Amino acid sequence: MIFWTLVFFVINLLGLLGRSMFYETNKRLELLSIDKAQEKIDDEKLNEEFIKNGCLQWIVAVALAVAEVIYLINAIRYDVYKVPTLGAIIFLVLSFVVVSFKKNINKMNENELILRRAIVENSKRITLFSVVSGLVWTTYFGYMFYILVF
Repeated sequence: MIFWTLVFFVINLLGLLGRSMFYETNKRLELLSIDKAQEKIDDEKLNEEFIKNGCLQWIVAVALAVAEVIYLINAIRYDVYKVPTLGAIIFLVLSFVVVSFKKNINKMNENELILRRAIVENSKRITLFSVVSGLVWTTYFGYMFYILVF
């Protein structure tokens, strides 16, 4: 538990400092999806670019997300107060819900695709959501480290 606590603490601290591990990959993959929706590239080119530029990072991101869910479930046993861990689980579920409401690129019209491309290309590494999320998770994993060590 201590190892995973430190791993997640460092990952979230880096994200809070604007050095997210998956920012560039997400940006590249979203631009590829927009190109596919605008029919600038075909499925073969999309798959080739995904394998070359995003497959490994995507696998790591999914593995870390699964590990974090397993960690939170196991953390309930170690957390003496239970409320912070339950709050973290609720925050995680709400984060997934917020992300799921994002409009699918394949359902956008041409004007929406152009606007989305401009937003993605000009997006900043740090957003309000990333700061709040980073603060919540860094605080939580710092708390869990304290609980586990002391």
